[in-house]
Amino acid sequence: MTDANPRVLIVDDDPVTLRLMKAALGREFDVTTTVSPKAALRLLAEDPPDILVTDLMMDEMSGEELLKELKEKHPGVVALVLTGTAGKEEAISAFKLGAYDLLEKPCQADVVRQSLRRAWRSITTERLNRKLLEELSSAVTETRRREAQLRTILDTASNGILSLDGSGAVLSFNRAAQQIFACTERDALGRLLGEFVEDDPHEGGQDLVSRILHGCASRADGRPLEGIGRRGDGTTFPLEISVGETRDGMSRHFSAIVRDITDRKKSEQEVRRLLTALEQAGDAILITDPQGTIQYVNAALVASSGFAASDLIGQNPRIFSSGRHDARFYRELWDTIASGRTWTGCFFNRRKDGTIIEEQASISPVRDESGGIASYVCVRHEITKQRALEEQLRQAQKLEAIGQLAAGIAHEINTPTQFVGDNVRFLEEAFGDIIGLVAALEQLSAAVVEGRATAEQGEEARQALAAADLAYLKSEIPTAIQQSIEGVRRVMEIVRAMKDFSHMGGTEMKNVDLNRAVQSTATVSRNEWKYVADLETDLDPELPAVPCLPGELNQVFLNMIVNAAHAIADKVKGNPSQRGKITISTRRGDDCVEVHIADTGTGIPENVRPKIFDPFFTTKEVGKGTGQGLAIAHNVVVKKHKGTISVESVVGAGTTFIIRLPQGAPAPVAAEVPA
Repeated sequence: MTDANPRVLIVDDDPVTLRLMKAALGREFDVTTTVSPKAALRLLAEDPPDILVTDLMMDEMSGEELLKELKEKHPGVVALVLTGTAGKEEAISAFKLGAYDLLEKPCQADVVRQSLRRAWRSITTERLNRKLLEELSSAVTETRRREAQLRTILDTASNGILSLDGSGAVLSFNRAAQQIFACTERDALGRLLGEFVEDDPHEGGQDLVSRILHGCASRADGRPLEGIGRRGDGTTFPLEISVGETRDGMSRHFSAIVRDITDRKKSEQEVRRLLTALEQAGDAILITDPQGTIQYVNAALVASSGFAASDLIGQNPRIFSSGRHDARFYRELWDTIASGRTWTGCFFNRRKDGTIIEEQASISPVRDESGGIASYVCVRHEITKQRALEEQLRQAQKLEAIGQLAAGIAHEINTPTQFVGDNVRFLEEAFGDIIGLVAALEQLSAAVVEGRATAEQGEEARQALAAADLAYLKSEIPTAIQQSIEGVRRVMEIVRAMKDFSHMGGTEMKNVDLNRAVQSTATVSRNEWKYVADLETDLDPELPAVPCLPGELNQVFLNMIVNAAHAIADKVKGNPSQRGKITISTRRGDDCVEVHIADTGTGIPENVRPKIFDPFFTTKEVGKGTGQGLAIAHNVVVKKHKGTISVESVVGAGTTFIIRLPQGAPAPVAAEVPA
């Protein structure tokens, strides 16, 4: 018995028949026999055979009943029926129950063998057909699944995908292609590619469709072809097309991927405009990667630095280093831009020829789509000449202020000088009277000593004493002397204040007594405010010295006091009996020193306040203000001293300027970020 032999179960209540059939079939078939239909049912349940051969007429169970069980529970088993007495009806019933063949007893072995062979061939054929059908069904299912999967992929693709035959006719049109060309797949099928794409007039060269169909599916540099797409409504758009070719014998097919590049073209055009703007910009511009390596420089930077673009690309910006900035300066710069903030300030940079120039710069981070820093953009503008002009302007403004103060200072000095002069003339006359009296007394004294004194000499002495009015002189001379000393002290005070005020101080920070600076400036400006206001000071005696530029800061205080006097004058105009008040106070903060300059003048309207520190902005009449006072004050306090200046004001009630200066010394102006 081998696996190849068909397995046959024979059921017959005649043991002799079973023995004979098993002997006749055993070489070709794997035969199992039983006289019991019920035993046959158990065998069928345990291990169904390929073929069942059963008698129809049996005592324990009829063959028909067995066939019914077989048909219901084991439809894959082929049945042959043995009968010796069955009539036509039994035979028909057996065939209805699924019998493959009907054999009459007594059966010849060859007849049974031939019937079993036919049944086995039928079984194997059926099994083969079933297997082929299953495989075919599975293949069809898999093909359909793959087609559906491919179609899903095609329809979910963001690019248009077309399949074409060898002539360029459309075979398929995915969903993206339908959207791109505004054409349904049904309308597109069979139409030629040339109805959807055409040459870009800017590209030139061979016809686009001809290039595709002749295998030239890309440019010489390997990039996809570009052309013009035509939508179903007749409108056109720029497109990019990539084509692949497949061959099946002599047949050719093409797969085309199409992209609408309208947005890309707009972006490219915008980039070209931006590049043109960058190249033509008057300010020097450079772009670095996140590590600081220079990626781009514009023409203005090349011109201002003296370096060629090839000298700079790939270099670090320290190629411009002048050596005037220390490590802290650059560390603070990098901390600022690396945190995503924009840094603004000034550099002293070195040109290629070694010339040192000063540049105002702004460095901004550029973020990518993920939010990370992709590059840095630096915009620089040379301000070397501007700085010189600003310095000249500041000096001119200071000289102008001193010129305005000169008459007042002269008047302030003239008053004590005048009464000192009057007192000196009085003392001169008194001295003459005293000398006359002394001469008369000396003559009388000598005559008395010599014993020759006369009554006439005594009378002369008495008259001289009366003429000198000694009691008056004793009363007035000390007063004249004290007034003269006070006058001299007043002149010395004014001179000292003027000296303190006019001290330039250079560019080096010095520890300054702000209280003395305030008092000196108030003194030299007295003629500006004394006719319209009283000036009071509330100065903190424990105020520490502050590192600053004394001359620059004195100028700030002067501008503030003069502005306060003018505001009060505008308010009390036409009513000289009214006087305002200017109050200057100093105090110590947590990490700064504050100077408050308050007035009871007209106040500053809210809409004007944001502009008061702008250069050349003024609300005064033409010829009465340059608009530079507060601008210079802001520049000195904020840029040079790294402090702050703010304003509080109520229209009709007055204004207070608050200056805050750091107690720690800012970096030297010449070596760090200048104003």
